[in-house]
Amino acid sequence: MPVLGHAGRLPWRRRFEGQFTVIFLPIALAVAVLFVGVFEFVADSRGKAFLRDKMASIAANQSILIARRVYAGDLDTARLVLASAIRDPHVGRIAVLSADGVPLIDMHRGDENTHPDLVTAVPLRYGTVSAGDKVGTLIVEMSKEQLERGRKARLMLSAGLAMAFGIVILVAAAIVNRRLIQTPLSRLTGAIERTSQGAGAERVDWPRDDEFGILVHAFNRMRDRQDRFETQLELARNELEARVRERTWELAQARDDAEDASRAKSMFLANMSHELRTPLNSIIGFAEIMSKHHEIKLDEETRTGYASNIFESGQHLLGVINDLLDISKAEAGKLEIIEEEMALDHSVRATMGMVESSAERTGVSLIKPEETGIEILADERKIRQILLNLLSNAVKFTMAGGNVRVSVALTEEGGVQISVSDTGIGIPEGEIEHVLEPFAQIENSFVRRSGGTGLGLPLVRILADLHQGDINIESEEGVGTTVVLTLPRERVVNPS
Repeated sequence: MPVLGHAGRLPWRRRFEGQFTVIFLPIALAVAVLFVGVFEFVADSRGKAFLRDKMASIAANQSILIARRVYAGDLDTARLVLASAIRDPHVGRIAVLSADGVPLIDMHRGDENTHPDLVTAVPLRYGTVSAGDKVGTLIVEMSKEQLERGRKARLMLSAGLAMAFGIVILVAAAIVNRRLIQTPLSRLTGAIERTSQGAGAERVDWPRDDEFGILVHAFNRMRDRQDRFETQLELARNELEARVRERTWELAQARDDAEDASRAKSMFLANMSHELRTPLNSIIGFAEIMSKHHEIKLDEETRTGYASNIFESGQHLLGVINDLLDISKAEAGKLEIIEEEMALDHSVRATMGMVESSAERTGVSLIKPEETGIEILADERKIRQILLNLLSNAVKFTMAGGNVRVSVALTEEGGVQISVSDTGIGIPEGEIEHVLEPFAQIENSFVRRSGGTGLGLPLVRILADLHQGDINIESEEGVGTTVVLTLPRERVVNPS
């Protein structure tokens, strides 16, 4: 492999000056040939135009001079007049015909069989030139022989000059190429070769501010920037390692989240198993006892109590199943609402009545809201389901002696707010968003004792979204929780 820094070791055809000559010489010759061709085309066109003009002038002048003599029959004098015209080197033949087309005079110069290049016929009139009687016709034939001779000589001269011009240009270009191109190119290729062999950050000097000066300056800047590029590469490598560590941490977080989800699923299945089996065991147990009335004597009060327990367990089981179905429909996008005008006060009182007995058993006081007369456009069953879930949670997580308060009021924007506040165990600050996720429950011994599926608050949020509403939770652990349902102004029938 040739050394790039020593162009003299390369064959001539592979060197820049050789390739320059091989490319430039045909171009120079082509330009010269094109120049000669254009020059000859223009000269030939002008020569033809000159012959046409000259022929027309000779024909017009001679027709005026011989018209009277042809009319008088003085053909000898007419020949003498035409003899001066036939001596013109471009005129090959002059002939005069009578008015009937009979040849009167026929004068040739040179070979009579030569084919004329230009021919014109002019009528001979005696009297005025334009209106006199026609006495004959003057025919003038001209040849381009003289033009061809001049063109050949001119072509030879032009070709010689073009070749001489091409040689001079080629020699001058070779000299310029060596001084302005070959020398700096050799320096630059030598520096590149030595740099590629690990000779260090070598710079190239070139005194002129021409294109090669720009190229040399660019090479020097490239060498100066090499260290900076290496530094940037090192920084990029460090940044990539940092991103890998960050991505590894994110993957670890994703793994932890997946494990949390798996634990939540396991906890949900355990809770759900408890929530389903407990009422089912109660129903089966009490039903079995009541079915053995022949063996076991039950009084009417005990039988009524067992029947009440079976009914309550069935209602609890139905509620769990309904919550599961509603969550499934919501996730599938098939949960719909049936809108109707409803009295909000009536729904609030009716729902509070549904949890009143469980509140009395646990020693929790229910504080009812004042009458507001507000009517809304909503799905009454789902609004009651929202209130029932909120009230059930509030009663379940409030210790004996505590209270649960419900309030209803219009907002400044014309919407309506329903708030359920309790003095229960509260929710840790970091768990508020967590409790709105399906099947999630906060880690608390009291919560574990109270049971539940963890579907209440997520279902409340889903039902609120169906009404274009919003759920806001404010809670302090050990103090209590307030859940606020806000419905937009469009849902209020009588905002005044």
